Amino acid sequence: MTERTLEKEKHIKYWQRCLKSLLPTFYTSTDSSRMTLAFFILSALDLLGVGPSTFPKEDRTRIREWILKSQHPNGGFCGSPNHRFPDQYYVDVGNGIQQMDPANLPATFFALLCLSFVEGLDKVNRKKCLEWLKTLQRNDGSFGELVAQDGSIEGGRDMRYCQTGMAVRWILGGDAADQQNDVDVEGLVDHIRAGQVYCRSMIMEGWS
Repeated sequence: MTERTLEKEKHIKYWQRCLKSLLPTFYTSTDSSRMTLAFFILSALDLLGVGPSTFPKEDRTRIREWILKSQHPNGGFCGSPNHRFPDQYYVDVGNGIQQMDPANLPATFFALLCLSFVEGLDKVNRKKCLEWLKTLQRNDGSFGELVAQDGSIEGGRDMRYCQTGMAVRWILGGDAADQQNDVDVEGLVDHIRAGQVYCRSMIMEGWS
């Protein structure tokens, strides 16, 4: 039996095509997730030994500018520059700033990871991002995905948003923030603890 090997050059060619040209057709419906796709492309190239550190300076600059175009004026990042309105559309309607296609937590997480590849974290509005992150936390300590136009927090209560929220906080140095502007860490810890399961055998029996 012939041993299968990783066809590294073909993988590199594929990911470079995704980076520098149009994405394959079946990705066209995922424009709102382009920041996520950008991270997968950059990290795949990095794993293959031809990551952003090997790119020409002008390519790193171009990627950095593309990511920063998705930075929301009220903090956080949108999923794609196409989902970021011009500044004049983010207007004060009397009860705070209107959330025109708001930033979302996964996009912000992946945007920060992408910027770490191309030396762009210093361009992030750290203060606004951390203030926005705080608005995603519910009274029970959990984190949602985004804040809707009516001020409600949308998104599930599962641990993925908690993990990405804390990663954003750590990347931006939020653990050194003053208590007034920081998230409710103890509330988050309580939420996580509330999700503990003690009867593993009973759960497994229920799945069988």
